[in-house]
Amino acid sequence: MSIRWVFVTFFVCNVMASEPVKDHREIHLQNVQQLTFGGENAEAYFSFDGTQLVFQATPRHQGCDQIFVMNVDGGAKRLLSTGKGRTTCSFFYPDGQHILYASTHDGSVECPPPVDMSQGYVWALYPDYDIYKADMAGNIVQKLTDTPGYDAEAVLSPRGDKIVFTSTRSGDLELWSMDLAGANLKQLTNTPGYDGGAFFSPDGSKIVWRASRFDNNPQGLADYQRLLKEDMIRPSQLEIFVMDVDGSNQQQVTHLGKASFGPYFHPSGEKIIFSSNVDAQREFDLYMINIDGSGLERITYTAQFDGFPMFSLDGKKLVWGSNRNNAFPRETNIFIADWVDDVREIVPEVSHYHQSSEIKAEDLFHHVRFLADDRLRGRFPGSDGIEYAARYIADRFAEYGLDSYFQVFEYKDELGKTINTRNVVGFLPGKTDKTIIIGAHYDHLGGVHNGADDNASGVAGVLELAQFFGSHPVEHSLLFIAFSGEELGLIGSKYYVNHPLKEVVAMINMDMIGHLRENKLIIQGVGTSPVWEEIVDKVNESYSFVLAKQKEEPGTSDQRSFYEKQIAVLGFLTGAHDHYNRSTDDFWRLNYPGHEKIVKFVRDVVIDLRADQVTFSALKVNKKRAKFKVSLGVMPDYAFTSQGLRLDAVKVNRSAYNAGLQSGDIIIKLGAVQINDIYDYVAALGTFEVGDKVELVFLRDGLENSVEVLLVK
Repeated sequence: MSIRWVFVTFFVCNVMASEPVKDHREIHLQNVQQLTFGGENAEAYFSFDGTQLVFQATPRHQGCDQIFVMNVDGGAKRLLSTGKGRTTCSFFYPDGQHILYASTHDGSVECPPPVDMSQGYVWALYPDYDIYKADMAGNIVQKLTDTPGYDAEAVLSPRGDKIVFTSTRSGDLELWSMDLAGANLKQLTNTPGYDGGAFFSPDGSKIVWRASRFDNNPQGLADYQRLLKEDMIRPSQLEIFVMDVDGSNQQQVTHLGKASFGPYFHPSGEKIIFSSNVDAQREFDLYMINIDGSGLERITYTAQFDGFPMFSLDGKKLVWGSNRNNAFPRETNIFIADWVDDVREIVPEVSHYHQSSEIKAEDLFHHVRFLADDRLRGRFPGSDGIEYAARYIADRFAEYGLDSYFQVFEYKDELGKTINTRNVVGFLPGKTDKTIIIGAHYDHLGGVHNGADDNASGVAGVLELAQFFGSHPVEHSLLFIAFSGEELGLIGSKYYVNHPLKEVVAMINMDMIGHLRENKLIIQGVGTSPVWEEIVDKVNESYSFVLAKQKEEPGTSDQRSFYEKQIAVLGFLTGAHDHYNRSTDDFWRLNYPGHEKIVKFVRDVVIDLRADQVTFSALKVNKKRAKFKVSLGVMPDYAFTSQGLRLDAVKVNRSAYNAGLQSGDIIIKLGAVQINDIYDYVAALGTFEVGDKVELVFLRDGLENSVEVLLVK
């Protein structure tokens, strides 16, 4: 069935050709190429030798889909179907000399009437569809089905012995198989609902498909059966299923509650790629999931539609249909890309990379790539991994012309053992003895937590600024510091402020600056000096960030140690996210163009700053900062300025997570305390003990909800 055409009509935004064809987050896709330009083109499938693509298209100003073939580079495009009626769902035979597709041309040579949209959002099931075999000259050599009703969505097994297709011959939309002659039919599914869009696994032993189900939904089932009698279907909810090729061992893979369709096996046979609107009602993207339903991963990031993916047989290419880079609204085109299975292979080692003296996204990328490498094992203080990171940072400082040295200190771990670690320092002398510190912590949680955003992103910013100012000096002296022990309680920055190396008038910190979203940049400590707000506003005239300027909060990262010594501070961050403090905080997930923009912003703040004009202002916080023993395991959204405490991230298996809270929820009451802002929240935590169970009231999608939470340390 031609699902894609209805999606295009309903979902496409007015996107023009200036839009890039690849989002930086699409790390599995390299060398993305657009193969068609204009009209509606989709459901493109590789020949078994990977040299050609067969697809359906409605060229501009034409009424019905027809089947075309082209080379994988987009060349030699030509019509293969009859040019009559409506066609859909083509697929190559293993011999490369034939295709099969469904067509309505035997019922009528005219385009069938459009679907009756007065029924709401529905798809048409044209009863004249039958399945045909054609040669590469376009000649129909065999009609494979000749039963009244809908027969379409046919594909061939890589074994070359079976065809699976969707049919209404049983009175419902079910999957059937047949041999290559159209004989030996077998019904594979037998559950009320739309079963379709099936494909074989690479070895031909399994079938993946999408289906609607109506368990405990009698109204939905009644609506489905009513529309089916009128040759229509409403695709409101579809899930992905797998089964053995004989129809046995049927298993539901996804439980997303959205429209998930167009599944195709990964070449390993262990994963499935598919399209879904799971993250947004009107935005369809490609996702990958393990066949056991675990490991859901988003593959594409567009604001419109990505669907109908297919891997080449060797797994090196992916082809799909997308609304990205449209020349006109309501157009879908075919794209092809090199598939990168192991994204760790997409970048060369840093030692083989020649950096620019300017601040660039690719330089930031390579710093993060090294610091967040698996081999550094999470950079926990006292570990071999953090020592490798320290040496890398020190080597870069020296390479950029800074005086580079270590500041060694010790701390005791939970077992009372003394651990040695060190801050890494680089100094650029200026014409005055007043010094500005530019810092970021380089430690993380250890183990399998690579800490790309937290805080390889901040360290990469420090290194880029050190290199820039090494060749573009300013009046004041600059001290660049990579702190250890931040995750353990700011112990590296606390050690520094108690053992200062220079007279410091201001400290600028970067912690988690790699996930710029919606152009929002959080700046903490703006109220710690009268000069800060004027400078950041002036600099922002060139950047147009949506700034969240926190005037009454110095922040909780290393800049706090300096604030407590009456030094003016600024802290830059982009906020928490789903990968915060998780093993998935990896280098390929960062927004490097946004990362570059933030580091350049910090650069311009340093350039505009006059060290002799910086004075310290103590923050006049109206509410006393409480000490507390308990935690919900959440990260506040520091950019949120309305009433309540909006959650930027919820840590897995902590109190809030276990109570069902999600990123984006707004806490408005904790126990008996009304939560108007972060200070109310902190004060409320200070009234509880470990083990207390309290009521938590929050807003989600504007609706008030109440849960009980167990508070832990």
